[in-house]
Amino acid sequence: MRFLRWPVVSDSQAEIDRIAFFSDAVFAIAITLLVVEISVPDGPIAGLATALADRGPKFFAFVLSFLVIGQFWISHHRVFRHLRRYDLGVMWLNLLYLLGVAFLPFPTALLGNYFHSALVGVFYGASLFAPSAMGALLWFYSARRGFLRESPDTRQIGARALVTPAVFLVGIGLAPINIYLSVFCWIILLPLLRLLLSATAE
Repeated sequence: MRFLRWPVVSDSQAEIDRIAFFSDAVFAIAITLLVVEISVPDGPIAGLATALADRGPKFFAFVLSFLVIGQFWISHHRVFRHLRRYDLGVMWLNLLYLLGVAFLPFPTALLGNYFHSALVGVFYGASLFAPSAMGALLWFYSARRGFLRESPDTRQIGARALVTPAVFLVGIGLAPINIYLSVFCWIILLPLLRLLLSATAE
């Protein structure tokens, strides 16, 4: 696929850092916007406990998406820690990755409002799958183009990049059956698999 082989734009660390700083800003804004949908109760003090309990799904969706975006940021940091040069392909894949991250406050709000909806569960899972898949593409594209520094953990990072979208995809399939099965995949199974891969690498 030679039409995708753009010429190298730069191997300057300062230019690579500029892309990373821009990406960090998008992550920071997206992760901050998650809390906007949780409104402060304005009723009588006697009903405060009930009002807070009613917002339970919103709190859960916030924490879940905060942790997911945080994991995306860690994965993104690993890519740019190894990146020694880039081309337009890297820039476009990074933008598409950030597009998925910036979109996450919307499905998070949906999940908080309609937690038991199968449709919302599928939509939320797909919204997690998209940026995780773009992150994997960014890693493997950079590796194939020879843009990454050699490192003992390169293979392990690649394996983790594949596991993340795979688990999100499984969660999408489970959402119509039971949203709690999807949640199990997202907050328990995925961290366990990633820890297992890290332990195996060591």
